[in-house]
Amino acid sequence: MRNHPARRLSPHDRAYTVLVASIGRHLMQTCRGALVALGGDDDVTLTIARGTTPQAPAVLAASHAHAPACRAMQAVYERCLAHYRDVVRPADAARGVDDVGAAAAHFVAENVRALRGATVDAGARRPLERQLGALLQATPAWTRASAQERQLWFEKLATLAVFMHEAADQAVLQGDAAIEHVRQAAGGYLRELLGVDPDRLDVGPEGMSLRLHGAWAPHGA
Repeated sequence: MRNHPARRLSPHDRAYTVLVASIGRHLMQTCRGALVALGGDDDVTLTIARGTTPQAPAVLAASHAHAPACRAMQAVYERCLAHYRDVVRPADAARGVDDVGAAAAHFVAENVRALRGATVDAGARRPLERQLGALLQATPAWTRASAQERQLWFEKLATLAVFMHEAADQAVLQGDAAIEHVRQAAGGYLRELLGVDPDRLDVGPEGMSLRLHGAWAPHGA
């Protein structure tokens, strides 16, 4: 796979863009209160019925202007989505669902890894899943989204999480310029999803926290 992260998280449809913007606004409001309280219940999960036909690979590939590149990238994205479902989250298949909170957490963790070169500890994944799942459920745009829009949103996060993991691994072999390219893409993805400067984002044992006014906001503050 070439080191060629997609430039945008959002596809060219208004509903999806509104959803991402709404999540960012809601996150900022929540972070001024008790962010970790969103993920306080160990049983909280956000799942949707698994779609029969993947949407995201074609939508992501459409950002590549030339037809040969578009076809090649669609195949890459299809493989990344299959890898997520078959390797990262194989247990979801038996239930016929996709866990949206888990996909969002994996997306955040892989982009943090690509941006900073440090893996998010496995112990932080479950709190992050609960936190992001609860955040989504509290976001008005998610409540209003159609089943198709929700499926597309899940698929894009899952696909790009795997894509960025592979891109970051390749960049290490390709040198400083490639590493910086991937870092910029990762920072852009985090900024677009969460609506905050990624340099202010911390992921620890209790999930996400944000540095506000020059100091880190405690995970439970």
